[in-house]
Amino acid sequence: MDRRQTTEDLINQLNELLNEAWTMPLSGGKAVVDRERVNDLLNEINSTFPEEIQQARAILSAQNELKAAAERDADAIIRDAETRARRLVEDSVIVREARRLTAEIVNQKKAEAQNIIAEANSQADAIIAEAKNKGNQLLSEATAKSTELLKRSEARAGEITKNAEKVSHDLRAATAAYIDNSVSATEQALSGSLTELRRLKQQIRAGANQR
Repeated sequence: MDRRQTTEDLINQLNELLNEAWTMPLSGGKAVVDRERVNDLLNEINSTFPEEIQQARAILSAQNELKAAAERDADAIIRDAETRARRLVEDSVIVREARRLTAEIVNQKKAEAQNIIAEANSQADAIIAEAKNKGNQLLSEATAKSTELLKRSEARAGEITKNAEKVSHDLRAATAAYIDNSVSATEQALSGSLTELRRLKQQIRAGANQR
């Protein structure tokens, strides 16, 4: 057997031998193997253990060293993480305090803004109420002045109408008097003319009788 073969190689050969074994019929899966060959492989495997064990010990030692280094690194990482955690906690405390102060300032500003809005609304309501009162007062004054002017206008119109009626009456009276006077004068003139005509007629008749 080649001493340079490793335990893994020998185990693989043993597995191949078992896989190539002849299965007995009606034996429930039992197989017939070459016992001598199996023994040789087992002996060879046993003979390779010291070297493999040394390798395993070296690997184990390296693993232990790696484990120790990993643990040291882990401790360092943990310490660093704890330091960072403390810093984060401190930072979170600062952040919480900053947020609290910010919220307090925001709430204060909101309250101030609400007060300003309420005061502005109150002032606006007062201004609107005053404007309404002033408007109502001006409307009342305008209505009163309008009523007074209307009364004055009606009185003036009545006075003008009355004066116009008086003037018209006087004009009618004067016209009637003028007509009466003119008619009287005409009648007098006509009466005189008739008298003169009668006199002339009598004279003419008298002259005619004398002839």
